[in-house]
Amino acid sequence: MGYGHNHQHNLWSLPRTVETTCNLWSVYVYEEYIGKHRDETHRAIRPLDRRQRINAYF
Repeated sequence: MGYGHNHQHNLWSLPRTVETTCNLWSVYVYEEYIGKHRDETHRAIRPLDRRQRINAYF
């Protein structure tokens, strides 16, 4: 899905990052309308992978 890229704004991005919010809308649609939880979708948004990226960022 590319829906999020249509709603990406630089003011929402964290410093030194790119496209940090472009997939929020896709995740929202998957969870709210398709009924599939984010942990069941792309590996990059599973809790452990998210935690590792957060730690690497800070």
